[in-house]
Amino acid sequence: MTNIDKRSSQIDLINKQNLSKNEVINELFAFSQKTTFQFLAGKQSFKQRCDFSEKFTMAFLKPIKIDPKLLDTKSNLRFEVLEEFLSWFNISITRYKPYKHDVNQLVNVRNAIAHGENSIILTYFDLEKYIKVVNDLFDITILNIHEYLLSQGYKKCN
Repeated sequence: MTNIDKRSSQIDLINKQNLSKNEVINELFAFSQKTTFQFLAGKQSFKQRCDFSEKFTMAFLKPIKIDPKLLDTKSNLRFEVLEEFLSWFNISITRYKPYKHDVNQLVNVRNAIAHGENSIILTYFDLEKYIKVVNDLFDITILNIHEYLLSQGYKKCN
């Protein structure tokens, strides 16, 4: 099972409800329109603006669909990327905040090793610490997703 397959199972729970723009939180609607917004990049001709306007107004009439491929961690899941990722779904970052330094430090260590830096020395203590951080973050994420889906946090009026 690929990462996209794993992500799509939770997304499918939302997509299968065929919710309208008026039923979902603004953050989720905006995220679902990510590819539509790409047409706004750079200078646009009048025809391109008309095409965008048509696609965007049509999005208000159709049920929202979230493409799991849009869930991009930008290759390095620094804390700021995690915060942005959670904001797409309006999920609170509060439970993650105590791990901010460790997450960024882990990404830095990972990048240094991946790019062949020999100056990185990891002790057994370091490995235990990072394994615990990752496990804690998985637990928090599972709990957040469970609560989010159970409370229907993606809907406007909970």
